[in-house]
Amino acid sequence: MKPTKIIILLSIIFISPLLSAEKSKTEFGVRIEMNDNAEYIGPDYKYFFKKNLSGEAFVLTDFDNGIEFYAFAEYIGFIPGVPENFSYYLGTGAHIGSWKGYKDSLVAGIDGIIGLQYNFDQIPISIALDWHPVFNILTDKEDRFWPLKFGLSVRYCF
Repeated sequence: MKPTKIIILLSIIFISPLLSAEKSKTEFGVRIEMNDNAEYIGPDYKYFFKKNLSGEAFVLTDFDNGIEFYAFAEYIGFIPGVPENFSYYLGTGAHIGSWKGYKDSLVAGIDGIIGLQYNFDQIPISIALDWHPVFNILTDKEDRFWPLKFGLSVRYCF
C-alpha cells in the first residue's frame, strides 16, 4: 500500500474520534478498492434520502494509469434482532473513466454493489465492506466483466 493511502486512512481514523457523534444524512470519506489487477483509492460520498434509500458516489484511481467516476442508488436493509447501526445495502449504478496506463482510453458501464455497513455509536464514523462487480459497455478491451472487485470505505458522518 502506498504511503499516501496509509496517511489518508490513518488521518480519518485518528482525527474522527475527537468529533461528536450524531445521526447523519451525509457521509464523506475514503474508499480503497481491490481487484485481481491492482489497488485503487479515492474519495467516497454517501447521502441518505430516507432511512432505507441512499445515493453513493466515489472516484477511484491508482495515481498512475487513470481515473474512474461511479454513482449508485442503494437500498438499505436492516437485519431483525441486530442493532440498526449495522445494516446491509445493495444497489446499482454506472461508471465512466479513462485508463490510459492500461490502454483503455474510455470506459463506461453498469455496476452492482452489495455490502455491509457499521456505524459506530460513540464516534461519527462508518465502515463499509462490499462486493462491486463491473460490466464495461464501452471499452477498448475484450474483458468486459470484472466480477472480483471488493471495496472498503471509511467515512465521517455529518
